[in-house]
Amino acid sequence: MAKALGISRNEMIIRAITLMVNIDKIFYKKLEKYSETVKVPMYLAIQNTMIKRWAQDNAKKAVWRTNKDLLLEFAYNEEGVVSTKELYEMIYQITFEEETKERFRMLQDDINHGLELKGEDKTFYEEFKPKFGYKPRIEQESIEEGSAFWEDESEK
Repeated sequence: MAKALGISRNEMIIRAITLMVNIDKIFYKKLEKYSETVKVPMYLAIQNTMIKRWAQDNAKKAVWRTNKDLLLEFAYNEEGVVSTKELYEMIYQITFEEETKERFRMLQDDINHGLELKGEDKTFYEEFKPKFGYKPRIEQESIEEGSAFWEDESEK
């Protein structure tokens, strides 16, 4: 393998050790559990996860002519690249918000087509309706009147 990569055996060993000693301990344990769950070796779990991400990034780029996604996995804070815990929490929150909006939108479409929500879908919809639901017409008119009032004041 070293020869195929164009490096010496010693360099390959050094790179492997460097990789292992720099992996976050919690990440390693989670990766170990994940690879056991999906029944593949850890290297394959890492490799296939990265391939999936690169394929998704390139497909988005092909469709949009650019990849509009921020590479948050390389975000910085005052100490350098964000920690694995910070990264996980940040990406989780962003993805949760996006997926929640999408699920709510799909349920709203069902309602708009006359379908009745039941069970978990109804519970989910009711929980997120205050956040993502449509504003009543009278509330929207009130907001517009307030904006118009404010604009009129600034012109005086």
